Amino acid sequence: KNINSSDKICNSLKYEKNILEIGPGTGILTRFLIKKNCNLKLVEIDDESVDFLINELKINQDIIFQYDFLKLDLKGLFQNNTYSIIGNFPYNISSQIVFKIIENREFIKKLSENKTKKDKILEEKNIKRIVVNLYPDKEIREINIKPYEKINSYDK
Repeated sequence: KNINSSDKICNSLKYEKNILEIGPGTGILTRFLIKKNCNLKLVEIDDESVDFLINELKINQDIIFQYDFLKLDLKGLFQNNTYSIIGNFPYNISSQIVFKIIENREFIKKLSENKTKKDKILEEKNIKRIVVNLYPDKEIREINIKPYEKINSYDK
C-alpha cells in the first residue's frame, strides 16, 4: 500500500475523538492513527495480526479487541458515545460490515474506507441508496485523494 495514501485516509478523521479501526491487519492505517490524539480501538480477528500489532508495532493490547466484528456489540465500545469507523474491509464481507454499521448508525459518526472497494459493493448491493435513505439528514460527501484513490465519508 502507498504510505502517502494511507496517511491521507487517516487524515479524513483528523478531528475525530473516538475511532474504531476494523481489521487493522499489519497496521497500515494503524501506524498513522496511533499518532493521533484520539481514543483508538482496533477489532482484529486474526491471531497472527494481533501478535504483529502487539509485538512489532508495540500497540497496547488493551485497545485491541480480538473478535469477529460482525458479532461485536458496537453500542458500548465508547461508553455509548459516537465514534468514527475506518478500515480496509475484506471484499468478501464488506457488505455485511456496512449493514452492521447501518444497524448501529446511532453510534456511528463517520465511516471512512477505501472507495474503490466500496463502489463495487454499493453497485452490487445498491447500498448507497439504502445509506442515503437511512441517513436523510446527513451530508454524504466524497473526498478525492489524487492520484491514488477516493474516500467516501458519511458524516453524522
